[in-house]
Amino acid sequence: ETIERVAKAAKELELVDYLNRSIFALSSGEKQQIAIGSVYALAPKVYIFDEPSSAMDAISEYNFYTRINEYLKQKSIIYISHRLCSCIYSDRILVFNNGNIFEDDSFDNLRMKRNSLFNELWQKQSNQYK
Repeated sequence: ETIERVAKAAKELELVDYLNRSIFALSSGEKQQIAIGSVYALAPKVYIFDEPSSAMDAISEYNFYTRINEYLKQKSIIYISHRLCSCIYSDRILVFNNGNIFEDDSFDNLRMKRNSLFNELWQKQSNQYK
């Protein structure tokens, strides 16, 4: 039953192509996606992803966030990430500074605040892509 659930999750998350290759032939990002797919198969009520796209290229990262948020829209997802693109998909963002919650708001509200630490970090990261 577990193998069937993992296979179903891999198909839903479009990871099937990876399963047909040797684990040694997979990139770190592909291995990361398979690990996430196996957690998806377990169907927990809350998902916590710590740096889930750190080993993915930009296209894989976009596909990951798009699919995960589509398939898990009725679940609670917590992203822990230094890559702020995950914030686009988040209802609520907690910005930590020196171990304390420094800001707590929505993506749009934090982006609109000129003196926001989040906005400063967002500008620095997004400027790298321009």
